[in-house]
Amino acid sequence: MSGNHRDVTARRHVLLVAAVTLVVAALAVAWSWRGTQADTDASEAVQLRPAPGASVTPGEPGAPQASASPDPDDADEPAQPTQTEASATTPPADLDPLPPQERTVAEPVAFDEPATPAAGVAAKITAIEDVQGEATLPGEVAGPGLRVTVTLSNDTRETLDLRGVVCNVYLGKALDPALALLEPGGAPFPEELAAGAEAEGIFVFRVPKDARDRVRLELDVSPTSTIVLFEGRAVARG
Repeated sequence: MSGNHRDVTARRHVLLVAAVTLVVAALAVAWSWRGTQADTDASEAVQLRPAPGASVTPGEPGAPQASASPDPDDADEPAQPTQTEASATTPPADLDPLPPQERTVAEPVAFDEPATPAAGVAAKITAIEDVQGEATLPGEVAGPGLRVTVTLSNDTRETLDLRGVVCNVYLGKALDPALALLEPGGAPFPEELAAGAEAEGIFVFRVPKDARDRVRLELDVSPTSTIVLFEGRAVARG
């Protein structure tokens, strides 16, 4: 019995020593692998780090990668516009807004007197007629009106551009604008007025009979001319 007991004890001892040896060997292999991996990671980190002063193209190995989460220190800073956004919202410094153009307005003259919109150019009212205004366009209102014929004389050596001529009429002390009409018989100036020639434009306005004691006619020949005014009691003539 004592011999058998010694054999069993010996076998147990051998098995215990073998198990301990396997555990030690496994730990040694694990530590060796971890050391090798750490050396490899360190080597790659050194290789991926760009040298001082070197240029790195985004996307290449070693280029800094964008962080998926924002920096907490930048959370309160406003977003900076891109170059495209800045150019779209900020006007160029050399493009200053144009200042409003100052226009000269002449003192009113009587309906039977001439006015001078520009040097060598004369304007006069050659006829005032009492008519029944007709409504032919949306916004027009039929009723008693005045048909005024304005004549322009060009004593300059240049052809005048008359495409921008504007004629308005105002009524009473408050200078309320009169409604412009096309009919009966309205006709604009021709597009051009040759040197040494005359041209006429015919303008119709709705003017009640009881609002003709003080009438002002405003004539604007061109953006560079003087605005001339005719004022007085509108009496049919011509």
